[in-house]
Amino acid sequence: MFEKMKRDAALRKFDLLLVWKVSRLCRDMREVIATVYELADIGVSILPIKSQTGPINSSMGRLLWAIQAWFAEMENDERSEAIRAGHARARAAGLKALNSESQLIASGSLDSLSHVRSR
Repeated sequence: MFEKMKRDAALRKFDLLLVWKVSRLCRDMREVIATVYELADIGVSILPIKSQTGPINSSMGRLLWAIQAWFAEMENDERSEAIRAGHARARAAGLKALNSESQLIASGSLDSLSHVRSR
């Protein structure tokens, strides 16, 4: 979907991209910056709905976007670390790694996770 959006932008099918917030556009700062410049080079402005930064076609807008991109990357890293730590605690408690909470419920393992989650 993202690549199709970039192809449509290159074909000038739109000139404004609305995004919910920076963290929903890309997952890390390098990707945000590359995407912002790539779209700006072909004349597409990006406007976040859930942000006060405004469009990024000014130096102040780019600075604010870079700061938000850094925070988005940091949040993503922290979330990944928390997930890995949770998996490690579950393994240490002797639980199998399952792909979803519904598998935990079906297997009856969810109850045994309550003591792991409270740490």
